[in-house]
Amino acid sequence: MTGTLPAPLLDVETRTSESHLRAVLGYQLRHREQGLCMLCPRVAVSANYCERHRRQINSRRRAGSTRWRCRVCQKPGHNRRTCPEARARRV
Repeated sequence: MTGTLPAPLLDVETRTSESHLRAVLGYQLRHREQGLCMLCPRVAVSANYCERHRRQINSRRRAGSTRWRCRVCQKPGHNRRTCPEARARRV
């Protein structure tokens, strides 16, 4: 992949967040191509992550939790834009 994103960016609220998202995805793609962790500049030991980040991700998966929570209902698994409670309020 040379300079293209894997999927189009849809439903981005502002230009700032779109440009930031493009920068983050570019950083991650460059690191993956170079064999580095997608989150930091260390050498990747598994598919895309260094040992530290691989352990963090695996422990979160085992615990069934995620750092990111919806700002509307505080539940994991979706965001403010896709929140079922916010959709119910709009209708």
